[in-house]
Amino acid sequence: MAVKFQLPDAKKADILALSIEGFPVRTPEDFLAFLRAQLPDRATGRIAPDAVPRFLASHPAAGAFIERLMQKPVPASYGQAGYHGEHAFRFTAADGTTRFGRYHWVPEAGEAYLSPDDAGTRDGNFLREEHSRRIWIAGQSRHRTARRIRGRWPRRFIQRALDEPGQDSQ
Repeated sequence: MAVKFQLPDAKKADILALSIEGFPVRTPEDFLAFLRAQLPDRATGRIAPDAVPRFLASHPAAGAFIERLMQKPVPASYGQAGYHGEHAFRFTAADGTTRFGRYHWVPEAGEAYLSPDDAGTRDGNFLREEHSRRIWIAGQSRHRTARRIRGRWPRRFIQRALDEPGQDSQ
């Protein structure tokens, strides 16, 4: 999910969020190396069968991420999946105190996932097609904005998110 916040003074902030918490690697260079390991060889047109396993062996955190990703069930809809911001931001309270946290989006319709058997019978583009119908025909894909600070959800924020969908607290 990509979200654009319109901030005071005409400033903007773009937020990238994924349906799984985390990212396979810590640096842009490692991410490029991970992507390159998945590309076919220019001369043969084939992917080296040992390239990705070699990369994962040399990057244990990436291997753990991929394991978590492979265990995550397929969402029934993009509109029924939660999303987790990739980057931390500094949040400042009215009293001037600051904390770092990440944005999270929780679907108002609740999260829903397919069984492995059901997921295996779906067309490869079913999520995109379903989401297009949901957005353009029914206009239904709403998520509440939340934020987590240092691994926990602030109590006052949770209550506010429940009372005022789509609002964020300072």
